[in-house]
Amino acid sequence: LTNGSADNNAYVGCVVYVHDVASAVQCCMGVVSAYTGSTKTVTLAADPGIFTMAATDNICILPRANVHAFGGTAVTGRDIGASVLLSSGTGTGQVTLTSGRVNADLTHIATAAVSTSTAQLGVNVVNAAGTAWGSGAITAGAIASNAITSAKIATDAIGAAQLAADAVAEIQSGLATAAALATVDGIVDDIVADTNELQTD
Repeated sequence: LTNGSADNNAYVGCVVYVHDVASAVQCCMGVVSAYTGSTKTVTLAADPGIFTMAATDNICILPRANVHAFGGTAVTGRDIGASVLLSSGTGTGQVTLTSGRVNADLTHIATAAVSTSTAQLGVNVVNAAGTAWGSGAITAGAIASNAITSAKIATDAIGAAQLAADAVAEIQSGLATAAALATVDGIVDDIVADTNELQTD
């Protein structure tokens, strides 16, 4: 620059408009990335690539654009207002909007594909109410004590088909058998006979 600030980096971030001194119409634009105050040297962030610049080219430095409000409302670097109008579409980078909501098709969970033929999730459920299940399955440890009561079992839910073939034999093994009952019957008869003899004496 012929004239400029003596402060280093005074114009960093500003837009420059450069007019080729050798042409009446040729020009280019760029952004200042560095400025040396002692030599008044301007460095651009990237070469515009329009023409070869010379020290005698005319340059105009424009203040940087800085949006500080939308509709009179101050905004921050991340804030773009209270609401955004979205344009619905089905192309790449667009979303389908219905009644103000986003429609989404679930195809993968944790990189695992969802079963679209059965409309079921192709993943293992490993927790219930924060309690982990053994290997993704319902184990005895996952069932609370006294969780299954008679009220939870339907009438006739457990029938002959649900019992093992030897269930009756196992139940009977803990009961009095016919032979044992016959022995008891004999003993009772003996007691009755003895009692009768005592009564006749």
